[in-house]
Amino acid sequence: MSFEQSVIQNVSRACAPLAAWVKANVKYSEALLKIEPLTNELNGLMQKLEKSQYRMAECQRNLEELDGSVATLNDNFARKTQEAESLKFGLKKAEETLQAAQSLLGQLSGENERWRK
Repeated sequence: MSFEQSVIQNVSRACAPLAAWVKANVKYSEALLKIEPLTNELNGLMQKLEKSQYRMAECQRNLEELDGSVATLNDNFARKTQEAESLKFGLKKAEETLQAAQSLLGQLSGENERWRK
């Protein structure tokens, strides 16, 4: 009741603005006390966000490195697959040549028998 504007105005016109200023400061300090835990929580969350962003950037770099490795491995795989196909083709040709040679040897052995007789 002693800080009511009408009572202060009746007692002293000079003290009325000072009393209003004191009341405003009290309300401001109460507000600061209320928001202090929120400010602390915000600061903690901002630090977590910063750490998370750093970790995300690190993971992004790792992902880019892995993408490069995968591309290199895919190129190597394609090259090796192509080489394997080439080797299969060469093997098939060699087998065909071997079969033709065996066939000729078989025919020549029959010829050898006839010549001996």
